[in-house]
Amino acid sequence: MKELSANMKNSWGLEVLERKPKTEVFGARLFLLLSLSVFSTMSGTAYIVLALISVTISFRVYNGVIQAIQKSDEGHPLGAYLDSEGAVSRELSSCYL
Repeated sequence: MKELSANMKNSWGLEVLERKPKTEVFGARLFLLLSLSVFSTMSGTAYIVLALISVTISFRVYNGVIQAIQKSDEGHPLGAYLDSEGAVSRELSSCYL
């Protein structure tokens, strides 16, 4: 077993390959993993910000429409229907009941 200088025995008597990773390979892999994690974080943050901007724009449009309805001289666009009498006569209700 002495002729295999690349191998060594662990505490159980099994042969274990002695591996020495190169610094360049380790650094490249570390850089790749960190880049992917930063990209993932930035992507998630971008989606959250996009959702917030969409909600903000929708809220502003809603408020603008509500203010335009309240400021107009005509009043509510469905005001004619809201002001009309909605009661049903007894004759009409007896036809359907």
